[in-house]
Amino acid sequence: MKKLLFILLTVVLLLSSTFIGSVFANRAPGEVGLTIRPAIIDLAAEKGTTVTSTVLVQNISEGPVGVTIGAQSLIPNDALVDQEKRKDTDASTWMINKGKKILLEVDEVKEVEVQFLVPPEASPGGHYALVTFTTSTSSTQTSTGSKVTPVLSSLAFITVAGDIIESAKIGNLDMPFFIFGETQTLKFDIINDGNIHILPTATVKLYDRGDKLIENISVPAQLILPGTIKNFITQWQSKNHVGFHRLEIDVTFGTPSQTVSLGSQTVFILPDLISLAFGLSLIIIVALALLFLFKNPLKKLRRKLKSLSYKFRVKKVKEPKSANKPEDIASISMSQRKLDDLLSSGGNAKSASKKPPRKIDIN
Repeated sequence: MKKLLFILLTVVLLLSSTFIGSVFANRAPGEVGLTIRPAIIDLAAEKGTTVTSTVLVQNISEGPVGVTIGAQSLIPNDALVDQEKRKDTDASTWMINKGKKILLEVDEVKEVEVQFLVPPEASPGGHYALVTFTTSTSSTQTSTGSKVTPVLSSLAFITVAGDIIESAKIGNLDMPFFIFGETQTLKFDIINDGNIHILPTATVKLYDRGDKLIENISVPAQLILPGTIKNFITQWQSKNHVGFHRLEIDVTFGTPSQTVSLGSQTVFILPDLISLAFGLSLIIIVALALLFLFKNPLKKLRRKLKSLSYKFRVKKVKEPKSANKPEDIASISMSQRKLDDLLSSGGNAKSASKKPPRKIDIN
């Protein structure tokens, strides 16, 4: 894995350096350019020792050029990096021959020794620096008239012997639950919480509702230094997938190879907005057509249901308990007449049975 990492980085940076050199070489007369190789200085070291590497520097200008050798930090200085870890992995202060100057004639190539003194208290793992080669002569840009000083750099990777830890985590997955359209952008971070650089390869896996793998999405590899975070962005096509799906991210790195995974995230993939609008319009048109065709039958059905509902309500209505039926009223009337007759006849009988008052003859 380390050899593969070294080869990949060497090819990329060598091509970059060659491109930069060729750009300077093809410029107008009087401009300054350099080429350097290798693009990556990879050194293994023990604590308290000095390690040396050689860099070839070539002058591709049209005149002699002075070059100054220097060093800069390779660790990014931002809020995503633990500043204490940044100091632990920064090897720019270890370079011994910073400030050394050389003079190169036209097309001349020189070997330049780059030396690093590893402190006794250096922590095990990776330490990093940029070895810079700065020309002492500026070149003028014809378009703007500004002065440009060409600077080329080699990456210095120094691995101090000891307990080497390769470790990584995945975080900050940025993918909404509802997905529209054909092309989707997936973002996530990989955190290197080990003590040596890694070159992880990430794969995003898409599963359907039946947990069947239907697509593998490869993410380009990036170099991640210890204690730093890299944001990964990839695009994938969702036009052939509609409905509920599950995303899972696997990251492979290290020697021997190891893999970490991010817990799955469920997404609901919808057709693109144009297809969705067309589908909704079609549904509305069909619904209106059915409503028009069945307008009269629906009215008849509505009337029938209304009639049945009215009959049902009539049958359910109960008569008040206090209400008197006609026959009851007639019976009550007859009873009242009988009572009146009895009372009237009884009164006459009593009056008839009474004896007339006895007359007393006073004489």
